[in-house]
Amino acid sequence: MAPMAGPESAARAAATAELLRTIASTDRLSTLSWACSDLLCRLHEDESSLPRDTAAVLVRRAEDLSGPGAVEGAPKWRPPVSGHRFEAKERLGGHAALAAVDQAMTGEEMEAASALLAAMLDLLQLRVEDREILRTALVAPADAGHGCLWLFVRLLSRTEGGTQSGGASFVHGCQLLAMVADGDEELCAMLRLSRLLDVVADRL
Repeated sequence: MAPMAGPESAARAAATAELLRTIASTDRLSTLSWACSDLLCRLHEDESSLPRDTAAVLVRRAEDLSGPGAVEGAPKWRPPVSGHRFEAKERLGGHAALAAVDQAMTGEEMEAASALLAAMLDLLQLRVEDREILRTALVAPADAGHGCLWLFVRLLSRTEGGTQSGGASFVHGCQLLAMVADGDEELCAMLRLSRLLDVVADRL
């Protein structure tokens, strides 16, 4: 759809900016889910109405969903369930983000992640230059604590007792990683180090 012009466009841009502030500040997952879904609709109606820092805000909120420990420090890696193909730590390499492998997401977290990643995916398809924001977050040093990589490992992994629910968020996560890693040797190496391909294969 072509961008709107005049007072209507200005009002819509102001409303979208307020929506983005809600996404950035809310501590309620249900509100985050609703706001990201609304943002996605606005993106398809008029991409130009979204503030320039939209991608940065979404990436920061992705880090908020990376799992427990962001305040107290990164959790220690530990082998998942006995008999699980990830049990041999030596083969895994012990990358810090693997601590997220068996941190199951709640249904509310999964819903928020799905809405957030859906908005991020469509935004980065339109704003190619903003993919660098997600890329930078993904390759952040493991000792820096939680980051986007933690969210993706947590989201894509299988937990004790079987596969997590959340098919849409799983698909969005895979599509985002494939898009931002395309042609990027450093990021691809980081994803291999984190054994993300094994995480996905085990989930499937």
